[in-house]
Amino acid sequence: MLLKLFRNKSGSPFVFCKHDGSPLPYDHINLRRFRPSQVQAGLDKIIRFHDLRHTYASHFVMNGGSIYTLQKLLGHREIETTMIYAHLDKEFMDKACKFVSF
Repeated sequence: MLLKLFRNKSGSPFVFCKHDGSPLPYDHINLRRFRPSQVQAGLDKIIRFHDLRHTYASHFVMNGGSIYTLQKLLGHREIETTMIYAHLDKEFMDKACKFVSF
């Protein structure tokens, strides 16, 4: 839905883009909006905008999504690259270990 709205406006496949449809430089979003908003909110840990992609991937898998589906969603050619993104928390891993019976 979000992508459809942006494509209608600029014809660009990018969610964040310039008026001509070309992509914004990474630092434009991070340095002008994302990082200052975190500082203003008083967050102890400042994250990069790209970290949201890793968070999405982790939550996708921990909520039952397939690593192979995630690979397609993230646009990775190699499954090994996708596996780097799926940081699984300790509680999730503990629950997963309970399924194994010997």
